[in-house]
Amino acid sequence: MKTTLRQIDKGLEKIAAGLKLQVADYFWGDWPDSYNHRAQKYPAVVCNVPPGLSFTKITTLQLNIICVDQVAEGQTNLKEVESDTLQTLHDIYKVLKFSPNWQEFCVVSSCSVPLKFKDSCPDVVAGWQATLTMKLIETVGLCDIELQDYDTTEKIKC
Repeated sequence: MKTTLRQIDKGLEKIAAGLKLQVADYFWGDWPDSYNHRAQKYPAVVCNVPPGLSFTKITTLQLNIICVDQVAEGQTNLKEVESDTLQTLHDIYKVLKFSPNWQEFCVVSSCSVPLKFKDSCPDVVAGWQATLTMKLIETVGLCDIELQDYDTTEKIKC
């Protein structure tokens, strides 16, 4: 792959940092890991690539994005939380889809219907999640692989 998952993670982290009025915390990984053994701040963005990649001339992967905020006791701020987190999700989608720096290495080919998200472990939170399908631009051949002491033309002896 021309672009690694770690590079995508760092790019998303920069987007979250740029949305500092909307996002207080960013995490790359599974949802439960975002709050286990760490203090999660809210509003939060959690991103992950679920299993199921395809390698062809184009690497296609799914990118799951969760945007959540803490819900007050009695859910008095639920409407605000749902509105704000949907806006954050939409803003991240627009950056990934339309910004020139992301278009250099990928294309967002589709986005699932955003789903409301609620959880109460360990904090009561609500928000939205969506899955983007990203097609990563590939290089052709072996030129971008950093092989040392390996001859790609030497016949393999069995």
